[in-house]
Amino acid sequence: MSEDQNILIFSHDSHCILFYQEINVRSFDSSRVPPPPFCLNWNSFPQNKKWALEIGAGTGEFARGFCKRNPDWFLLSLERTSNKSQKYFEGSPQQDSNLYFLRADGINVFAHEKPRPLFDKIFLLYPNPYPKKKQSNLRWHNMPFFQTLLEFLKPQGQIEFRTNLEWYAEECKGTLKENFPDLTLFQDNLLTEPLMAQTAFERKYLERGEQCHQLIYQLNS
Repeated sequence: MSEDQNILIFSHDSHCILFYQEINVRSFDSSRVPPPPFCLNWNSFPQNKKWALEIGAGTGEFARGFCKRNPDWFLLSLERTSNKSQKYFEGSPQQDSNLYFLRADGINVFAHEKPRPLFDKIFLLYPNPYPKKKQSNLRWHNMPFFQTLLEFLKPQGQIEFRTNLEWYAEECKGTLKENFPDLTLFQDNLLTEPLMAQTAFERKYLERGEQCHQLIYQLNS
């Protein structure tokens, strides 16, 4: 497909037709990203354990549930906004021993870290879809930073996306297939049951009858 060829995607949510241009992901320039006001000491984290990373934790519902369901895993959960971070702790004053919360922007944190395989799983759940065409490079799968993020994933590790937008899921699959040959689509699920919701957004979408898309990719190298 040529660079100026468009992908036609039907959006059932907005009852309109959206056109998206095929994305060629640019290389990432960390010098354009401000460093965080701290430095993580990875040696102080529990070693030889299974670690997961969540970027965009919101109010922490998924993080707390994941840590309770998986006591043998450790989760580093990042949220950059102050209001959601406050709700995170209001929802659970007693933090789980395997949950590490950090108020920070995930890009700022990892743009200046030495890439190395730290995580067995990465969660990008219901991110801002940036629906305007001019915002396309702000979507996670289109970001220049995405390749850098994958360098922190262990071989055979998994990265999981969730979205309530069909066009976002389809574009994600197309971009990753075209630009990231080391990623294999491991699971492509439709979530429909509100009782199975694991985040506040997921519950809201499912309760109003929407379907949520769960895409799980595995790193082959």
